[in-house]
Amino acid sequence: RHLCRVNAPSPASSGLPRKPLSENVKMAVTDESAVMSARIDVDLDSRVNFAMQQNDVPVIKALRIENTGPVVLTDVRLVITADPSFAEPFEAAIDSILPGRIHPLSSVRLPLSPRYLASLTERVRGQLQFDLYVGEYHLVRQTVPVTVLAFNEWGGGCSLPEIIAAFVMPNHPVVGRILRRAADILGGWPGSDDGLSGYQSQDPKRLLQMAAATYAALQEMQLSYINPPASFEESGQRIRLPDQIEASRMGTCLDLAVLTAGCLEQIGLHPLIVFLKDHSFVGLWLREDCSAEALLSEPAQLRKLADLREIAFFDPTLISSRPSPDFRAALDVGRRHLDDPDQFAYAVDVHRARLSHIRPLPESAEAVSAAPGSPPEETTSGPAPPPELSGYEALAPDASNGREETDEDDLTTRLEQWKRRLLDLSLRNRLLNFRPTKKSIPLLCENIGALEDLLAAGRPYSIHPRPDAPGETDPRDEARLIQRLGDPALRDLISEQFRKNRLLADLSARDLDRHLLEVYRATRLGIEEGGANPLYLAVGFLQWYESPHSQQLRQAPILLLPLEMQRRSAREGFTIRLSDDEPQINVTLLELLKRDFDIVVPGLDSLPMDDAGVDVAGLLTAFRRAILQQPRWDVSETVRIGIFSFAKFLMWRDLDQRFDELLKNAVVDHLINHPREEFEPGAQFPEAEALDHERSPLETFCPLPADATQLAAIFAASDGRSFVLQGPPGT
Repeated sequence: RHLCRVNAPSPASSGLPRKPLSENVKMAVTDESAVMSARIDVDLDSRVNFAMQQNDVPVIKALRIENTGPVVLTDVRLVITADPSFAEPFEAAIDSILPGRIHPLSSVRLPLSPRYLASLTERVRGQLQFDLYVGEYHLVRQTVPVTVLAFNEWGGGCSLPEIIAAFVMPNHPVVGRILRRAADILGGWPGSDDGLSGYQSQDPKRLLQMAAATYAALQEMQLSYINPPASFEESGQRIRLPDQIEASRMGTCLDLAVLTAGCLEQIGLHPLIVFLKDHSFVGLWLREDCSAEALLSEPAQLRKLADLREIAFFDPTLISSRPSPDFRAALDVGRRHLDDPDQFAYAVDVHRARLSHIRPLPESAEAVSAAPGSPPEETTSGPAPPPELSGYEALAPDASNGREETDEDDLTTRLEQWKRRLLDLSLRNRLLNFRPTKKSIPLLCENIGALEDLLAAGRPYSIHPRPDAPGETDPRDEARLIQRLGDPALRDLISEQFRKNRLLADLSARDLDRHLLEVYRATRLGIEEGGANPLYLAVGFLQWYESPHSQQLRQAPILLLPLEMQRRSAREGFTIRLSDDEPQINVTLLELLKRDFDIVVPGLDSLPMDDAGVDVAGLLTAFRRAILQQPRWDVSETVRIGIFSFAKFLMWRDLDQRFDELLKNAVVDHLINHPREEFEPGAQFPEAEALDHERSPLETFCPLPADATQLAAIFAASDGRSFVLQGPPGT
């Protein structure tokens, strides 16, 4: 995704025609020297393709307009156009934006052109143009480059990797021909008279036989292997659709994985597509289930599911070998692929992606580039011998088959599933894998315990750049920081500034200004849009590795102190102080250590405290003792200001500590104890069209204006009706 930050150019320097202000803008300007200015923040996908259009994937994820000038902007209009015309023009009108305020556009549905995207056979470079008007005055113009992909091109991991499920086409005629042959092969094996019956038997051995018959049918196509583009799992590649594979008898590993997944899905099974560095293969759920999320980033989770024999992995690329190994060999190779976590990129659960409304591409799109050639001749060879599936018989019947679960089992299982899904234990979580960005500020601190004590006393601190910045291009790393803190003169300077309520950042003056502004804006945005302050001081970091062979160092904050950031004026700069919220230990990190490494840090049922606040030294000592036997792991006494989200953690803590109280709620009780029964939502939902006749305005008290649909939701909630409100403008 491409993050574009636009500073409004002055009319004189922008090269844009200077137009007269409209009357309403003139009324807002009280000082002739005042200058209108604005900033646009846009978060968008820098790659667009036909699959995104077919699945209603928004190109623009978020767009915010900030009034950076001293006057009110009124009659504001934003116009978005695409070049070439892969999208229709979009226009949004805003009544006014006050000085210093950010106006988020909650719904920017840029209408993509299906005709243009379906006809594109090669990628082209395009752009989106953002024009901001105040009345008739053209205030901002900015263009953002966008790559428009060919209709059968997948954008890779850098742009919504789950969209690969759109290229899995179970209803394609070629898939039907492959499965007809697979059914014939399966029918020739002993005990296989019920055909390709999906999960009806609930017998894992039977499911593996269906996959083996599909594998054997693909073997008979005599396909040849083509090397994929380098790093395709990140940069993407063009996908050969089933008719192209059948006509050319060639395919990359991803082409074959997508084709195999389409065959399995048409049988009624739930496939996965697994991406390694420069390779891909498939998985198959051995029970009628799917993952919590469409995108899976934890190889340890897949290894555990494979070892529990809930998912079988196999590599369909082996069908291109001469001679081609049997299905059991493909199973062995698929499982071994998961043994090296450094090679793992991610996996996509196709069935879970379908639940997220990622649909297969329509056949009309692939007809655009249907490769010439006739389908292969029907083979006359007899059915292949049944593959060796010994070792998988222990899976039958399924572990849940033949056992009646008690209500207590159901309650505990569902509760644990909720709690597990709320804690994001993937490496995308900054609480587990912190990376320095412009929204973080490293501090020079000799004694982090003393810093916490003084902050706990309520003192405000200003932030200043390091005293001896060596230059903008000098790399800053942990080893260099430790070496710098070993300088007695620097330690004395840090202590002296500390006594004067000043903190030194390990940044130059220019970089510090940028970082402070980014942190300040992100904090304001988090409070305005999420209602929670995301600004914390991270005290102490655990340096850890995913496996004994991993070379990628990960860092996770240990203690997080909630901060308030204030800026009285541009001249006085920023100050920080502790907020009224409670300090937080990184519970997500504790859960990761417990789940993946069987490490429990003792004595942390509550934060250890001393006379002045949190006992930082005792807390870090507890972590050092817990990881004593972990080679290369360490605890770093570093301090950073950063943006962290605890919204899901707070929900997790409610489930963990207040579940009995939550269970008194009718909705929670139903979801836990009666999930298969129909829920009684309570009162009737008012009809928006009938509000004028049924509800008196004299009895309606809303702090903000609301339209009829919003009022209907307000009345429904007031009447005790339970419902789901999907916004915008639901928020």
